[in-house]
Amino acid sequence: MDLALCFTSFILCTITMFIVVYISYTAIQKKPVNIIDFYVARDKNGKLWLYIGKPIRGLNMFISPLSHLFTLPCSIFNCLGLNKNDYANLKWEDEPVKVFINLED
Repeated sequence: MDLALCFTSFILCTITMFIVVYISYTAIQKKPVNIIDFYVARDKNGKLWLYIGKPIRGLNMFISPLSHLFTLPCSIFNCLGLNKNDYANLKWEDEPVKVFINLED
């Protein structure tokens, strides 16, 4: 199997796992399950990260209530319907940006 396809499958499975964990977490919190707060932030080294829940600033990167998911290579970013170029001006000093990911497709 192609390594890129294998990596993409792994990332999508990881996203699914975190969404299930988040839905379970929101059920405990009595928050509507159709609302999942995703945020994009840039770490001190310049890499973009996707978070579930609003992260707080750490020493070199943001820390999420549910931990960070992964760095976002362009191919995975596009799979989620996000354009990496939309965040080209996002800096470490900026607050995380809330993003909408359509989970119904």
